[in-house]
Amino acid sequence: TEHRHHALWLLLWFLFLCNTWFQPWYILWGLALLAIQPWRFAAARVVAVFCATSMLSYLAGVFLLPVLGWPGDSAEWNALASLLIYLPPLLTLLWGRRLRLAQQFGRLRAVALRTRQSGEDGIQESGVRSQ
Repeated sequence: TEHRHHALWLLLWFLFLCNTWFQPWYILWGLALLAIQPWRFAAARVVAVFCATSMLSYLAGVFLLPVLGWPGDSAEWNALASLLIYLPPLLTLLWGRRLRLAQQFGRLRAVALRTRQSGEDGIQESGVRSQ
């Protein structure tokens, strides 16, 4: 199961960061990997949102592009399409990871406080005043 777990995250990493040309059908790979591990609810949310936003790219190209009047190969259109496709799944991913990130931040903060307190205790024991 570890390979399946890592394969899905590797695919999402590739689609978010490495892929310079995106087609909505690419997300079918994520659906296939998710189908063999249906218990992964956080990954299912991210893949479901990614599926929806990737399909919205078709609608945006047909309806939004003519309204804006931008050429289909302009930098503005590509930036907007990238935001429409990638931003919601990335926000979903971060939202799902918020508790884990908060716990890790809390642990790091506790370690830093303990280190600081032990350093101050060592200074006070040696007879030097801490300020």
